[in-house]
Amino acid sequence: MTSFREVLEVCHLYDLSCKGDKFTWSNKHGDGTYTKERLDKAVANPLWTTMFKNCGVEGLVARSSNHRPILMWFSEKKEKARNCVKLFRYEAKWEFEEDCGRVVQETWNFGGNHVDLIYKVKGLLESCEKALGRWSRQKDKNRGKETKDLSNQMKKLQENEDEHVINEVKQLQSKLGVLMEQEDINWK
Repeated sequence: MTSFREVLEVCHLYDLSCKGDKFTWSNKHGDGTYTKERLDKAVANPLWTTMFKNCGVEGLVARSSNHRPILMWFSEKKEKARNCVKLFRYEAKWEFEEDCGRVVQETWNFGGNHVDLIYKVKGLLESCEKALGRWSRQKDKNRGKETKDLSNQMKKLQENEDEHVINEVKQLQSKLGVLMEQEDINWK
C-alpha cells in the first residue's frame, strides 16, 4: 500500500508552508487527553509555484468547530470598482436588532415639512433610508470590530492551545457563533 507521502513525491507535490500555528485540529478536551494534530495541508508542484509566485497559506481561527480552516491567498491587482448606485434594501438581519425600530420611530416622529401627504411620506421614507443606512454601517463596523477582536483572542489562545485554556476557547467560539449567525441571516 502506498503512503500519502509517497503519492506526493511521485506527483512532485510538496507541502506549502503555513503561517501561524501548523495544527489544524484539536479534540477540545479540557483534561490530560487533550490532543492536537495537523490534518489539513495545501500542496503544489514546482510549475504551479512559478505561475503563482505571490501566494501563501495561513491557518485561520476555529470559530465554531474543532477543525481550523486553512486559507490559501493570492496577491493580485484588483480592478477599480465601477461607480454604481446601490439600491436601498431593508435587511432581514435588522429584524433581530433591538434598536432598529427605535431608529425608524425617531426618524418617523421627526415628521416632514411638506403639506402634500404624498411628498411628506416620500420625505419620511427617504429620511428613514438614510438613518437606517447610517445606523447599519455603524452596526456592521462595530460587529466587524468585535468579530476581529474575538478572532484575534481565539488565534492567540489556539496557537498555544492545551487542556488549560480549552474552556476559554469554547466560550469565545460561542460568542463568535452568535455574531456569525447574525451575519448569516443577511445571506439567506
